[in-house]
Amino acid sequence: MSTTRPLRTGVALAALAGIEAGRVPAWGEETGRVAENLADLMRAAAAEARRLAAAFPAGGRKDDLPWAVIAAFDADVRGHVERDRRIEDERDRVLIASVTLAETPEDAEADEWDRARRGLVRAIDYLEETVLRFGIVNRAAAKRGYGLAGDPVSAPPNQ
Repeated sequence: MSTTRPLRTGVALAALAGIEAGRVPAWGEETGRVAENLADLMRAAAAEARRLAAAFPAGGRKDDLPWAVIAAFDADVRGHVERDRRIEDERDRVLIASVTLAETPEDAEADEWDRARRGLVRAIDYLEETVLRFGIVNRAAAKRGYGLAGDPVSAPPNQ
């Protein structure tokens, strides 16, 4: 029997809004959905990051955006996969792209905003793809029921 836990994408919203994470209900708690494996967690973290990118600059400070975008990934995925240079490089690209979006001048043309936003979404997509393609479940994730240690993240459950 696998253990499941709620998706914690509310962490990213809390970071962006600048309020304590304990006051914002986690996405999984609101909807009743739970993650059954690391691939689900990665997809949810990427979806949350895309929502934050689409919503910026409304509702958040530019200094908070880079960390808010990767908050769900760091909280739910990063500590549950074996360290891999490719994953870390893609995470860094997301941070760089989010800083680029955050530092876009308020009086910039719409196409400049769109270009920065598309760059961030592309970096998020690459991070998601990299984790799903190269990520390996570690022992901490295996203890939580997210798969067997050493298995690929994208492996079907109970393989």
